[in-house]
Amino acid sequence: MITTVSLITTRVFFSPLEKGAGGIEGRNQEAGEPGSHYNKSLKSLARHLRKDSTKAEIILWDNVLGAKKFYGYQFNRQFPIDDYIVDFVSRKLKWVIELDGESHENRLEKDKRKDDDLTRLGYRVIRIMNEDVINNLDGVVEHLETLLARVQSPQPPSPRGREREIL
Repeated sequence: MITTVSLITTRVFFSPLEKGAGGIEGRNQEAGEPGSHYNKSLKSLARHLRKDSTKAEIILWDNVLGAKKFYGYQFNRQFPIDDYIVDFVSRKLKWVIELDGESHENRLEKDKRKDDDLTRLGYRVIRIMNEDVINNLDGVVEHLETLLARVQSPQPPSPRGREREIL
């Protein structure tokens, strides 16, 4: 299930946090460990993408996610997981943060498949528009803090498995 949340004028998608998975209780596995889903064959491409980051990726990395700035959690950028390279991942939180720009308007089916595959691997996928990172970084940080608070104090599952609006 993918839940939609709006930040200002932007869509943010994330998969639901299931009990015992995708949060701080989940396994913290290093790259290459069994169950980490690290894909060595994409390492070279990931390295290239890190060197060719978008403006939004640089802003989010430099101001929020890099050097354990987000509440001490380590994030990696342009990280190979399974058949994908994700923009940002926290293996401890089991979060994948994907930044979407105009090019993603034509990629909705591919993005949904990627989200579904990553969710099946136990990751929580959070999609944020580049425009929000560039023009409303404080709102993005506030949204991530809200999600983090819910990981630290999980809510009970919604009745009958219905989607729940988060903000």
